[in-house]
Amino acid sequence: MTKNFTSHIKKGAAIAVLLIILNIIAQVLKQSFESWHRISFIVLFICSLIASSIIFKKECREELPFGVLFTHNFKTATVTVCLFFIYTLLSVYLLFPVQFDFMMADVLEQAKKQGKSPAELQENIAMAKKVIVLSFISGGLVMNLITGVLGALLGAVIARKTN
Repeated sequence: MTKNFTSHIKKGAAIAVLLIILNIIAQVLKQSFESWHRISFIVLFICSLIASSIIFKKECREELPFGVLFTHNFKTATVTVCLFFIYTLLSVYLLFPVQFDFMMADVLEQAKKQGKSPAELQENIAMAKKVIVLSFISGGLVMNLITGVLGALLGAVIARKTN
């Protein structure tokens, strides 16, 4: 007998679309670097993974071990993170490249307060922007992976406890 359940790829893609929509809304409202956006992103990602795990358990209609639930959920999280990473690259370089100008303005203000001359600021601004963009992309990837693992663990634990 074959078991029909929703693929982790479909679930991961659906979660990624939700997270991308949330990010686009924050970008349009110029709120992408606010704490509410980061918190809502994490909460939505973890809750989606928990729901994914519960749905998987109900679709299988049998008692599943923790490892099976975690593995399915981790694969879902991995698909989500990969798709969101691709969106992040597109966002940073094509869709919303201006978002880092706001961050650069803050960096310039801090540098002026430290007494840096305009020549020194111009010299270092291109390098600073590259460093900020790369740290944003790599930091976002690592944080999304950590959040995905946490969501996969919580999803497996909660799904095991539900009937």
